[in-house]
Amino acid sequence: MQDLELHCEKSINILRNQCIKYFNSIDLDSNVKFVDAVPNALSLFSNSSHVDIVFFGGIIRRLWEIEQWDFTNARLWCLSTTYKEILTKIFKVPEKSITVIPRGSLFKVASSYIPSIHSKIRLVYGGRISATKNIDVLLELVSILQIEYKLNIELNIFGSYDSELNLSARPQKRDHYQNVIEILISELKWTSPPKFHPETCEDKWVNDCSDDSIFISLSKYLQEDFGVSAAQWGERGRPMIISDWGGHRDIEYEGSFKIPTCYIPDYDSPRHVHKNLVKKLSNYFVHNFFKDKQSTMNIWNKVNLEYISKTEIVACVNAKKISLGCIEDYLNHGKWELFCTKEAGQNFINLLETQFEKSNPISRNVIISNWFDSARRIETSNVPEIVSEMTKDLSHYEFIYFRDIHLIKNVKKIMLAGKIFFPYFIPEMKKMINELTGDLSKTPPLEIILHPSQEDLLKPFKKTLREIDSISIFSTERLA
Repeated sequence: MQDLELHCEKSINILRNQCIKYFNSIDLDSNVKFVDAVPNALSLFSNSSHVDIVFFGGIIRRLWEIEQWDFTNARLWCLSTTYKEILTKIFKVPEKSITVIPRGSLFKVASSYIPSIHSKIRLVYGGRISATKNIDVLLELVSILQIEYKLNIELNIFGSYDSELNLSARPQKRDHYQNVIEILISELKWTSPPKFHPETCEDKWVNDCSDDSIFISLSKYLQEDFGVSAAQWGERGRPMIISDWGGHRDIEYEGSFKIPTCYIPDYDSPRHVHKNLVKKLSNYFVHNFFKDKQSTMNIWNKVNLEYISKTEIVACVNAKKISLGCIEDYLNHGKWELFCTKEAGQNFINLLETQFEKSNPISRNVIISNWFDSARRIETSNVPEIVSEMTKDLSHYEFIYFRDIHLIKNVKKIMLAGKIFFPYFIPEMKKMINELTGDLSKTPPLEIILHPSQEDLLKPFKKTLREIDSISIFSTERLA
C-alpha cells in the first residue's frame, strides 16, 4: 500500500493544525503524537509514559506497528465515528480511552441554502483525482445528467492525479488513472465538458469557486476518515453532495445531500454492471436532489480522558493478527498489499467496509457471476448480456464474484438477500449450490438464468435444487 502521507500530506498538515487548536481549546496539556504526520511513527516515541495518540486515515497500518512504539499508557483520538467503530468493533479496543474529535470543533459550519435541480448546477470536486475517489463515476454521472436528463449542469475538478486503488480492488486493474480519465472523457457525450484545474495551495480552490457552486465527492476510499475538502467547503456555507461513507457519514447539516453507496460502483466492477449502476445513480440524483433534510451538526462529543495501557492495546491488535492467520509474515516483509489479495486479507477488508458503509435495511437481490474473463468459456459467453439486462430491471442488487462466495461479508449478503441469481451455469456450480442449499439451509430462493443453448447442461443437477428455487431461460429477444 502506498504511504498515505505521499498522497495526503496537505490534508494531514491541515488536520494536524486544526487538532492542535482543538486540544488547546479544551486545555489538554499532553504529549500528543500525530502518528500519520511522519513517515515513521516509531521516531515519535522515546520512553514516553503517558501519551495522546491521534490517528488519521492511516489507522489500520499504524495499529500493526503499535507494539514497536515506546510508551506505557495512552489515550486514543480519531476523526470520525467510523474509525472509532473500527477500533472498538474490529480490534475490540475498549471504548473508555477513545475519543472522536468532533468535526464542528475542527471546522465551523456556516448555514447553507438548498439548491434547486431546476436551476443551473455548478458542481465542483477538489482533491486527489484517483480511482479511490470515483472520479470516473462522477464524469459518467454528469454526462448522463447533461445528455439524458437535459440538466443545465457543469463540472469543475481541482487536483492532481494518482493511480492508487482501494485495497479491495484486483491488482490487474491498476491502470494509469490519468489515461483512464482522458479516454473516458473522449468517449462520453457532453453539452459542457468538464474543466480540470491544477492543484492549489490550502483552500484557494474553494475561494476560486462561486458561492452558488456545489461540492461533490463520490469517494469510497478505505482511508476516508474525515474529508478535508468537504469541511473547507462547509465553512463557506455552501451545499455539498457526498457519499454516505466513512468520515462523510458524520457530516450532517442542512446543506448536505448524501448518496447511498449502493448506487456507487466499485472501480473493478464488470463494465456491464458498472454502466447500469451509474444509470441508477443518476436516477437517484435527479429524484432525490436535496430532499432529505439533514439535522444540524452536533459539535459536542464526550471526551474520554481515561488512559489505557500499551499492553492492553497490543493484546487487542495481536488477537486480530492471530485471527487473520499469516498476516505477520506479510507485515514483517512490507507486503500488506499482497496480504490483501489473499482470502484472509479480503475478509479483513470486507470487515472494514462494513464500518465505512452505512447499513442499508433494504433487502437486495444478489447476483453471483464469474470473476474470470467470460469470453474464455463457452458456458459463460452470454453472461455480460444477461447481467446487463437483469440489472436494468432489478431495483436493488449486490454483485458478488463466484470466487468470493465464502467471504464473511458476502455470506451475510446472501443470507439477507431477497433472491439469488446465477446468470449462467457451469459444472463447478454443483458444489456451490449444494453448499448454499444444504449447509446454508435458510438461503433465500435461487434462480439460475440460462441462455437457451445451456438448457441441457443443467438437467443432471435439477434434483439439487429446492422447491423454492427456479430455472429460467433468458429470452434471446431481450439480448438482441
